[in-house]
Amino acid sequence: MPTIDILEEIIKSEKKKQAAAEKTKRQKRGTDSEGFTLPPKRHTSRLPSGLAVNQQTDLIDQSINNVFSSLADTADAGNDQEMAARVVIPKPPKIPPIFIKCRSDWRNTLSILRAEVDDPIRAQISGQFVRINVETEDNFRHVIRFLDFTGMEYKSFMLRNERPVKVVLRGLPASTPENDIASELNELGFGVHKITK
Repeated sequence: MPTIDILEEIIKSEKKKQAAAEKTKRQKRGTDSEGFTLPPKRHTSRLPSGLAVNQQTDLIDQSINNVFSSLADTADAGNDQEMAARVVIPKPPKIPPIFIKCRSDWRNTLSILRAEVDDPIRAQISGQFVRINVETEDNFRHVIRFLDFTGMEYKSFMLRNERPVKVVLRGLPASTPENDIASELNELGFGVHKITK
């Protein structure tokens, strides 16, 4: 009679043979006739519960429809004409706030400003200043002129289109008189504030 050790060895060898046979039976990941290789199962999603394989492929076929197929084919030239016909609306300019030094009569000053300006004025106290915001550039200029006329202390920034343009002219001889440069710039329509060599 065979001993227990021999039986255990026989059982182990049979299990090894079965495992080797199962490995050869498993379908290896390969390529199809078009050269497509399927990803490993760990990289694929699971089937939703309750759906068979055929039902899932039917769902996939139904969901892959071209959303834009109902649109008529239009020529690119027609689109270009439409784009040219559209009017580009520029952004409204940003108007800087005006900070007025708080005095005891700042409410009276604010009521006078509201009476003189057509659009509404928004005012807010921030620290030792009253911050005033206006809607348009014309109202901004009107408020600044009023504050200059009354002699009130205020702080503000310049409007973007009123800021001076700084220009560097290269290639001019150093001996060119500043008056000639200023006259040429004035003829071109640029106001000269300062010329530095």
